[in-house]
Amino acid sequence: MNDEMNDEANDEMNDEANDEANDEANDATSEAAAQPTSGDRPGGLHPLIFVCADGPLLVRGSVDIVGADGAPVHLTRKTIALCRCGESTIKPFCDGSHKLVGFHPDQPPAN
Repeated sequence: MNDEMNDEANDEMNDEANDEANDEANDATSEAAAQPTSGDRPGGLHPLIFVCADGPLLVRGSVDIVGADGAPVHLTRKTIALCRCGESTIKPFCDGSHKLVGFHPDQPPAN
């Protein structure tokens, strides 16, 4: 039962982070705010990676994600938000923690 509650909480946090990342990527009007790159994938799919200002990496398309233990991470969405601040509780995915910690990738980390 606890696993189900944790999964639901993680899904809810990931949904919020994905919504935020989608909004940031969709609102981006300059290369500085969102810089897409693409590469070839089997089957002709071209994933896109958007760098959200002060936020996650937004990945759209077919990608393989591997966890720190080397095991593949099962993806259920076509768009995912990957943590860049290092503070997410659902790594490798973004949970919005970057807002709480004031993440700015152009500034050195505080000691």
